[in-house]
Amino acid sequence: MSASVALALLVAPALALADPAAVVTPPARPPQPETPARTRLPPGPPAEKVPWERHIEIGGDFVFIQRPASTDAAGKPSPIRYEPTVGFGLHARWDIFKYLRFAAYFINANHDVELPAGSLPPTEAATSPGTNGTMSMDPVHTFSFGARLCPTLPISLRARAWASVGAGWGRTQFGRMTIHDPTGDIVVRERAGPFVEFPLGIGGSFDVIPRWLSVEIELTGAFVTSQSGENLTDVQAIDKAGKKRAVGGFPEIDGTLVQTVGLSLIL
Repeated sequence: MSASVALALLVAPALALADPAAVVTPPARPPQPETPARTRLPPGPPAEKVPWERHIEIGGDFVFIQRPASTDAAGKPSPIRYEPTVGFGLHARWDIFKYLRFAAYFINANHDVELPAGSLPPTEAATSPGTNGTMSMDPVHTFSFGARLCPTLPISLRARAWASVGAGWGRTQFGRMTIHDPTGDIVVRERAGPFVEFPLGIGGSFDVIPRWLSVEIELTGAFVTSQSGENLTDVQAIDKAGKKRAVGGFPEIDGTLVQTVGLSLIL
């Protein structure tokens, strides 16, 4: 092939592309209609505020508690006394409706015990001799918990008063005791016993921070029943000579009187 023929083959396509008539132009798009602006939605109805309601209160209490005792399980007078003391408590309340609340409570305290010499004589049925020595022991630990229904009178938006009635369960726990007998010290093991109580009370509260915090005061008295356990019966101890000695039971609780001052978080 000659050089002129090869040159013609190369130049011919280039001339065809350079020809405007040889270029295919795509058809023009028809004009599009203008999209109308989106219509703004009308304003919604004004939001209604949900009225605030008191539902649940939880808090703690400073407690002054008395558990008087005068007779033992056999009904005989006892010189032993459980001293009044201070303790702490926990509570929770729920509004069933405006004029009635449900409450749960817990009370914990340690009572010093007045123990005159020879104040724990064994019963007549005991087979071992007793002791007339002086006695020493740690404070008696008591606790109780239960539930109450509280008819409530709203005095204002921030103040209310109530009465209460309920039922609870508790326990007295006596630590290890030492009897200082003329023959030598006698150690008596730990004892404990449960009881059932039925509290009745009155109280009131005031919201020191509206909708957040309230302060309250309550006075409650409780009937105590169904007392049982080793703390009320004779137990045996071993003296220094290795002989058994009978130690009588502690007196039953006559009742309970509780005064509380507390703070509640309003939920």
